[in-house]
Amino acid sequence: MNKIKITIIFVLSILQINMFAQSIHITGIVINKETNSPISSVSIFTQNNKTGTISTSTGKFELEIPTSEAKGYLYFQNIEYETDSILISHIHSPLSIRLMPAIYTLKEVYIMPDSLVLSILRKAYNKISDNYPNTPTLYEGFFQNSIFNEQDSLIELIEAELAIYKESYQIKKKVPGQIEILKSRMKQLQKSNVNFVGGAFTPIDEDYVLKRASFIQPQKFKNYRYKFTGIKTVKEKDCYEIVFNPVSKDSDNVYGKMYIEISNYAYVLFDICSEHPNNAKKLIGLIDPTQYTVQVNYEQMEGKWYLKQISRKDKYEHWQLDSSLFDRLDFFTTNIQTDSVRPIPIEKQLEYTDPIETKAETYRPNGWIDSNSIKNENPNELGFQFSSDQALDIFNQELPKKFSSTNTIYNIFSRITKGYGISYDFNNHLLIHQMMLGYLFTKKWNIQWQISADFFVKNVKYVDNSLSIKFRQNLNSTGYPVFLGTSLGIADIKYDGNYQFRKQAVVPQVSLSKRTSKYITIELFTNYSLPIHSNNDQIINHYPKIGFNIYIF
Repeated sequence: MNKIKITIIFVLSILQINMFAQSIHITGIVINKETNSPISSVSIFTQNNKTGTISTSTGKFELEIPTSEAKGYLYFQNIEYETDSILISHIHSPLSIRLMPAIYTLKEVYIMPDSLVLSILRKAYNKISDNYPNTPTLYEGFFQNSIFNEQDSLIELIEAELAIYKESYQIKKKVPGQIEILKSRMKQLQKSNVNFVGGAFTPIDEDYVLKRASFIQPQKFKNYRYKFTGIKTVKEKDCYEIVFNPVSKDSDNVYGKMYIEISNYAYVLFDICSEHPNNAKKLIGLIDPTQYTVQVNYEQMEGKWYLKQISRKDKYEHWQLDSSLFDRLDFFTTNIQTDSVRPIPIEKQLEYTDPIETKAETYRPNGWIDSNSIKNENPNELGFQFSSDQALDIFNQELPKKFSSTNTIYNIFSRITKGYGISYDFNNHLLIHQMMLGYLFTKKWNIQWQISADFFVKNVKYVDNSLSIKFRQNLNSTGYPVFLGTSLGIADIKYDGNYQFRKQAVVPQVSLSKRTSKYITIELFTNYSLPIHSNNDQIINHYPKIGFNIYIF
């Protein structure tokens, strides 16, 4: 009997050893061989491309490799560095890989005067209408947003499939596009009191051709110093590589390089950096990054160039933050529609001021399991922060359920409208100022409280408190919305001047409003008070009130 027990224990031990030997756990860091600085976004993958990962913002990586691949090589690849590899069986964790910056062989050696460089840049700008879509387009794409703290610990991960409506590239437009979240999932791993606005608008904001970035505009060339550094092959296209830097501290502190195709002068790729250390001292308003890097790739399709991929990394430092935060945003186009394109209905549009954390759905195992939109793409070439498998592992982590009021507060706050305005009361010959506080239930319906008072008129005291329900219909499908609005309110009005009265009234109103920026709306209105009770029956309103309001979102 004892021999049987010993045999069973021995067999179980062997099985356990084999079970633990099914994979090889590897950790390490990727470093620039010349500067000893960490390298982010390095694709790390096995010979058959079945196992891989991406280095983090601090160059670190971690992955499990099946023992069946132990006789193969592990590759390290980044477009700006020489590819390196190491035999997996020779790896001892933690691993330190040093990559040498890539030296590209030029097609020919050129000595190009500044005037010729500027001529190339002007040609590229003037040919935007030939090289890019001259009709609206509808993109669909995969979006990934990860947030890290100073210790390189993941705070939050968001994935979404986005629909992006873009206007024609022919001329620069104030509002070049719209965003809709088709589906989303979010996993919050650590408590955070910070939300990020505008991140989902990366496919529009970082489309430098669509937005006509300052460094490609001929009238802004005086603010930058341009240098031709050679001809480089990008996406199998021979391109001029042009590096630019700001000429002074007063210039926009943006620098980087762009690649312009030789044959048709199309912008193929942008690699941009920007530093704004003063943002760390900002006192009011949204906190902007102190440093960011962006890579933007375009791809040719049926004679036109379209946005293909964007990767952006932000660093936030501010006196209100406990420590530095790092934000990584990646977008990859999966489908482009060019025929019969319609704008996104306003009720489906994402507002720029809506933090995506408040709109993304909290991950549920029985909800969005995985996206098939990038299943045919090589994850090692996409350069996302996390591969599909890694992201799914993060979403499936079991964490203690903690109620966080932050997103709820931000969601409520983003729906609150604040306003100030001036109107004229023809009945009492008074200039009146009013303050408004409202809440948007939907893009069409909202409730608003308003307090009005005389504009500091001597010997007159006028106070009007009202509560109203408002409905508005958007009249403009593209650009900033234009709303035709109606409302019905109940008001309590007090007047003390050459006579006195107090009345309660029903106040119908008609208004026309237009969004003039991401945060400001201007409204023109007229209303009429219909008394339902008054302590002075001789006071009858014969004229409406007219005025304008300015709202801040």
